[in-house]
Amino acid sequence: MTRSNRATMTILGAGAFGTALAIHLGRYHPKVFLWGRNTDRMSILEKTRVNTFYLPQQPLPNTVECTADLATALSQTLDVLIAVPSHQFSKILTLIKPYQHHWRHLLWVTKGLEPEKIQLLPKVVESELETTNYAILSGPTFANELAQGLPTNITISAPQLHLARTLQKIFDYGAFKTHISSDVIGVSIGGAMKNIMAIAIGICDGLNLGANACAALFTKSLAEMQYLGSALGAEPKTFLGLAGLGDLNLTCMNQQSRNRRLGFMIGQGETMQSIQKQFGCLSEGILNVRPVCALGKRQGITLPICEAVHSVLFDFQNPKQAIYNLLI
Repeated sequence: MTRSNRATMTILGAGAFGTALAIHLGRYHPKVFLWGRNTDRMSILEKTRVNTFYLPQQPLPNTVECTADLATALSQTLDVLIAVPSHQFSKILTLIKPYQHHWRHLLWVTKGLEPEKIQLLPKVVESELETTNYAILSGPTFANELAQGLPTNITISAPQLHLARTLQKIFDYGAFKTHISSDVIGVSIGGAMKNIMAIAIGICDGLNLGANACAALFTKSLAEMQYLGSALGAEPKTFLGLAGLGDLNLTCMNQQSRNRRLGFMIGQGETMQSIQKQFGCLSEGILNVRPVCALGKRQGITLPICEAVHSVLFDFQNPKQAIYNLLI
């Protein structure tokens, strides 16, 4: 197959954000693959053209081909984008490694750490796939708004700026705008920590501690992200951009954020068992708080907000006391 006949992008992961990106890219490119593990679900999605579970109001363009055939999706595409939760990231790398020679660039929108090795995702990719030919998309983006074509700005970060500029040309259509960065460490830290911070601020709001307290906790959250970033060699300015302050604001302050909602429910006195039934799966904030705290300890630094969230989620600390300890 010639390059001209290949799909512009294969998106691995048919959740909300993977589907939203497929919709966006499918509007402006002749062919996009959307891959998911479940054969029956992907067959239904290919026929109905609507992801009823995640984005029921947004039909897929005809240019998007939905498939569970990984070999085809990886061998007939120019670039590959991973859109799975962080705890599945390493498994996906293992699945795609045999096809690595087929595509040009690897991208991901996954936010978090590799939980077993306690590593940032760029380090995992460099180790597992032995490449630096990758990029990260991260920033303040709710999937449903992206799918609707509402104005969306996001950071695209790659070790080499020329790669980020090349990939910009694939995404920058309509109301979708990317901003480039070479700070893959800072962008990764912002994505990993912002969901934990959203749980903390959700708890604060659920406890009715007031706008002053939430604003103070938000400010401390940004400082804590910068603190870990500095220890790992990130650029301070990254945390004042879309992948830092922008994403933190969206996730902490908007009711569409599931991590904020989860924290709010904890603050209102609901049990984790009850919350788990309503959410159906663990949020990225819950999945990442342990590895982020472990990463802080490895660097010899204290992360008070992350550790407070960990104590509430796993050590049964009283939520009000945990938040008061951060603010008083």
